[in-house]
Amino acid sequence: MSYYNNQICIVGYGCVLPDAPDPEKFWKNILKGHCSIRHIPSSRWRKEFYTSPNRDEKDKTYSDLAAVIDENTLNSIRRSFSLEEKEYTRLELITLEAARQALTSQSSDHLRNKKVNITLGCMGPDDDISFHLLSDEEDSLQNYIDQHFSGQREKVKGLVRDFFSDLRGRKNTRAQALLPIHAARLIEERFGFKAERCLVDAACASSLAAVDVSMKKLSSYETDIAITGGMEASLDPSSFVLFSKVGALSTSPCLPLDKRTNGLNQGEGAVVFVMKRLEDALKDNDTIHCILKGCGGSSDGNAAGLFSPTAPGQLRAYQEAYPNGCKPEPDFLECHATGTVVGDTTEMKALEEFLPSGQSIPISSVKSLIGHTKGAAGAAGILKEILTFRNKTIPPSPYFETPILPDLKKTKVNLQPLAASSEKPLQCGVSAFGFGGINYHVAMEEFDQEKQVKAEEKSLEKKIVALGTSYSSLNGLNRDWISEVFRIPEKSLPQIDSQQLAAVTSVSNAFDHARLEISSLREMKVAVISASCLGLKNYYDFDVRLRHFEFLGSLSSLSPGEIDKLIRHKEKFPDVTEDTGTGILNNVIAGRVCNTFNFTGKSFNVDAEFNSFAAALDISRLELNSGTSDMVVLVASDEAWDHSLERIQRKGVRCLVLTTEEAAKELGCGNFLEVEKISYVAAKK
Repeated sequence: MSYYNNQICIVGYGCVLPDAPDPEKFWKNILKGHCSIRHIPSSRWRKEFYTSPNRDEKDKTYSDLAAVIDENTLNSIRRSFSLEEKEYTRLELITLEAARQALTSQSSDHLRNKKVNITLGCMGPDDDISFHLLSDEEDSLQNYIDQHFSGQREKVKGLVRDFFSDLRGRKNTRAQALLPIHAARLIEERFGFKAERCLVDAACASSLAAVDVSMKKLSSYETDIAITGGMEASLDPSSFVLFSKVGALSTSPCLPLDKRTNGLNQGEGAVVFVMKRLEDALKDNDTIHCILKGCGGSSDGNAAGLFSPTAPGQLRAYQEAYPNGCKPEPDFLECHATGTVVGDTTEMKALEEFLPSGQSIPISSVKSLIGHTKGAAGAAGILKEILTFRNKTIPPSPYFETPILPDLKKTKVNLQPLAASSEKPLQCGVSAFGFGGINYHVAMEEFDQEKQVKAEEKSLEKKIVALGTSYSSLNGLNRDWISEVFRIPEKSLPQIDSQQLAAVTSVSNAFDHARLEISSLREMKVAVISASCLGLKNYYDFDVRLRHFEFLGSLSSLSPGEIDKLIRHKEKFPDVTEDTGTGILNNVIAGRVCNTFNFTGKSFNVDAEFNSFAAALDISRLELNSGTSDMVVLVASDEAWDHSLERIQRKGVRCLVLTTEEAAKELGCGNFLEVEKISYVAAKK
C-alpha cells in the first residue's frame, strides 16, 4: 500500500483572466487555442502619447499588445458585489471575484472557526496609482511655469489647474491604489473572517513563491486554511516602457517555445486557490483537485545580470521541488516560456539537463493565450494543470511550428489535445522565473483515492538566532562609495532605488558584525527575504515621469514649442534606461543582495503593509525550521505611512542574519541574539 504523508492539497480555485471570467471559460479557451492578445484599448491609455515605432525614442514603447480583462467583466463583478463604479481598483475587483469562486466550497462558519492565512503573489500596485502620484506634481509644475513661461504664463497655469482638478475626481482612495494588500483585506471583509495576510513579490515568480510560503504555513500547523495565488493589474504605459527598454516586447502575438518568437506580451488577471493539509481536507469532505508534492526556489547569484536568466539557477529550482531524492516523472510541464528568445532557450537547456532520459514530455505555455500575467503567471500555470487533471486531457498548442532549439530529446509540444494516461495519478510541474534572478518550480500530482494518508509527526520548533545585525540610513547614503565597493557601474546608479543600495550596505555590515566570512557558507542554502511595502520611490518617480504625456490632451491650445517646454518638467526625474527596471522594483532589494554576495537560495519580498518586518521574520523562521535554508538574510525597510502626504515614508534598512541555534554553533558563532517566535497579525488600519 502506498501512502501520502502530510501533503498539501488544493480544494478550491477561481480566476479572472483575459476572456476568461471563470475557470470553465479558461479551459474552453485553452482547448481552442483562443488567443486573447490584442492592441490595448484606448480606454486604458492614450496610445498616441506613449507609443513609437522608433525603439530608441525616450519614454515610449514600440508595442501596445497585451491580453486585458474587458470592462464588461469588471462591471459584472461590481454588480455581483453591489459595488459602485470606481469605488474599488481593478486589482481589488478581479482578486475579490477569483476568491469568491475559490471559496465556494468553504462555509462562512468554517472560515470563521479556523486559522486562515492569505498570501498572494503580487508585483506592484494597481495601475491607477499613476494618476494619484501625478497629482503630487501640481505645486512643482506651477513653480516650473513661473520660471520658464512669460507671455502666456497665466493661461498655461489655468490649463494645468483644470487638468489637476479633473485628476482629483478619481474615486478610489489613494491608499487603495498605493497599497495592493488592500485586495487581501477586501477578501476578509467581504467573506466575514479574520486572517493573517501578506503579499509576496518574487517578480514573475511571485505566485509560486506565495504558494511555497502557504505550503510551509500549513505544514507547520500555523494555519488551517491558506488562500493563495497571484494577482496582476498593471498594464499602464510604464510597464510597457520598462520591457521596451530591454527589447523584450513582441510586436505580434507571442509564440513561446517556437523558433519564430521575438518577445513577450503582457497580460493581467487574478488566480486564487484554497489550500489545506490533505488530512484535514479529507475530514472536511472537500473535493481534492491536486496534491502539491513540493516547491523549489533558487536565485542565480552573481552568475548573470539581474535581467538575464541562467540554466544552473533554474536547474536548482527543479531539484529543490523534488525532495528526498524523489525521481521526477512528470507527464507534462507548464513552462515559464514568455516568448523571449533568451528566456525560452535557457529554459529548454535547463529542462534537457534535468528531465530523465527515455521519454519526450509534452510542454506548453499558457502565455501564448493570455500573455505574461507577471505576478499571477505561475498561478495561471497551476490552474491550467488542475484543469488538465480534471479533464484527463493534455491541452494543445496549435500555434506551434518549430522548436526554439534543434534536437530537443526530452520535450515536445503537442498541436492537438492528448488523452492523459489513466494507469497512474498524473504528475506535472509548473515553472516561473523572474528578473532579479529568481527561479521557482512546483511539482503537482493528481489525487489518488486509493492511497492512504499517513500524517507525519510535527517536527520540534528550532530556536532561531540572529548572528549579526546592522542598520543603514537612507540619509547621506554614499552612492559613489557603494558603487566602488560593490562594483555597481556608475552609469546605473541614478536608476537604482536607495532601498536597494542601503540593503547591500546593511548586509555587508551585518556579516562584519557577525564576524562571518560569506565565502564559508553554502550559498545555495542562503535565502534572502526583504520586507517592504510595494512601490519604491524610484518606481513612483519613473511612473510620474512618463505620465507627463497626459498633459498633451489638455494643452492642445498651446503651441507645440510651449507644450514641449511644459513636458520637459519631467526631466527632474532620472532618464529611463535598460537599468531602470531592476533599479525600481521591490523584489530586487533581495535580488541585488543575492547578485552582490552570490547567494543562490530563495529570494523574495514580503509586503504586509506596515507589519512587513514581523511578517517576513515569521516566514524566515518557517524557512529555517523546514530545513530548506540554512540561513536567511532578512533586509527590512524602516517605513511608516505619512497621513498628511498619503505616502510611504522610508528612513533606512535593517539587516538580520538569521539561522538556527544549532547551525550557529556549527559555524563557530558563540555570540548571537535569540529571536523570539513571532506570529504577526495584520493591523486593521
